[in-house]
Amino acid sequence: MKRNLFAVLALSAVAAAAVPATALANTSAGAKVVNVVEVTYSDTSGNNKFTAAASTTTTVNLVKSALNATTAPSDGTVGGLGCLASVDTVSGGTFSAIYALSATANGADNYTFTMGDNTPSTTANVSLADITRTYTTLTYNGGIEAVNPNSRFLGSAIPVGVSAADTLLFPGGSLSGFEQNDIVLVEVAEGSSKVKRAYKVLEVTPGSPATHDNNDGVTGYTTGALSDAKPEVKGSLKLGAYENTTVTLNGSPFTFGGKSIAPAFTTPATAPTMGVPVGEMVLVKVDVKASASSVTADGFVGYTLNATNGTDITPLTCTAGFYKRSQLSIQKQVRNTAGGPWGGTANGNPGDILEYKITVQNVGGQAAKVSIKDAVPAYTTLVTNGNNFATITDSLGKSVTVTTAVDAEGQPTSINTGFGDAVPTDPNRAINFYLGDTSSQSAGGTVPSCSTATAATQNECKTKGGTWLDTYTILYQVKID
Repeated sequence: MKRNLFAVLALSAVAAAAVPATALANTSAGAKVVNVVEVTYSDTSGNNKFTAAASTTTTVNLVKSALNATTAPSDGTVGGLGCLASVDTVSGGTFSAIYALSATANGADNYTFTMGDNTPSTTANVSLADITRTYTTLTYNGGIEAVNPNSRFLGSAIPVGVSAADTLLFPGGSLSGFEQNDIVLVEVAEGSSKVKRAYKVLEVTPGSPATHDNNDGVTGYTTGALSDAKPEVKGSLKLGAYENTTVTLNGSPFTFGGKSIAPAFTTPATAPTMGVPVGEMVLVKVDVKASASSVTADGFVGYTLNATNGTDITPLTCTAGFYKRSQLSIQKQVRNTAGGPWGGTANGNPGDILEYKITVQNVGGQAAKVSIKDAVPAYTTLVTNGNNFATITDSLGKSVTVTTAVDAEGQPTSINTGFGDAVPTDPNRAINFYLGDTSSQSAGGTVPSCSTATAATQNECKTKGGTWLDTYTILYQVKID
């Protein structure tokens, strides 16, 4: 069994976890560098020919590297670490989050896990004696592998070729640590970019390194030949699609996996990158249980899961929230009105019209004084129609036309949708929006709010026959100079 467990506890302050660089090596640990020299000669008669050979063997060392801490893959790929947004949890309940830790070294290594205790700067309004922090490693399909495993042996190796659409080749004997049903990350091409895609291990063939017996470096050999060397048999990983799995997390469905995308390593558009480690990925579920000590403030609990190989440390540090609190998100998209989809990026010619869409959503408790600061981008001019330049639309599709002046925009219902202004309209000048009920020409209001009555919660709004207005969309346009 490759799973080795032992105990250590440690603590680290809450901070963003950086994505560590990949291994500083291009050859897998355990690979053998075999060099054979042969001398040939004959006696003076020329009738008797002889050979002698000597060799050296060098084993490539492990270059240690920190693990890569990320969210669990949901579309088959992973990026940097993103802490799960604080989830409303009842007092005495458990907040859970699933992350992924991936090996990036040039060979298999053992990593120690440690879980942080209370940190005053990141833990507030909770009963300290009631806090319980645990973590669990999961199998590829979300099953429990081990609770509080204090170390984990993770395979990692650097590919040198492909032998089939689903099979990667490695130096013979360098595939320590890999097992069937492990999840590995492979850097592959995707269009003009590279992504780390998750696959499931179907078969592991260790292979064997090249050898030559005459390699003690002391004996002057009088026998042997180049042909005595046993050739390398490359190892291989046969990989398959990693199916998505949905589990219940904090009362809601949570999906992770490889999106059932099969490897296509012989296709240039999805070919793997040689020289970049193929690292095993372990799923880690963090559970934090706590009780709120205040009835007037949300309770927060910080937690840190450290993974170290004795040299490099990967801190996975986040905060869990308890009791209802605001969970407001903002999204900004752009499109060229001459053609093209909404997205985070677009292309345009001078004179083209760009349309911006800002989406603000709050799926948690009510937030107050919700205001948005924007600006006319450099190299553009705000598009206006008279004094009108934007619209604000709520969850029911009720819209407000926003003028450039600071004035009282007409609201579609008695529940305010929003206000805004943009004075003046040249580049780099401010654009302001104020959202939600009780908003005004100079201050933000409440988001979400109820469409028919004053209500503090979604359930209360429903009992009063209303709709919980938790999403607002803003549209405006600029012209590229």
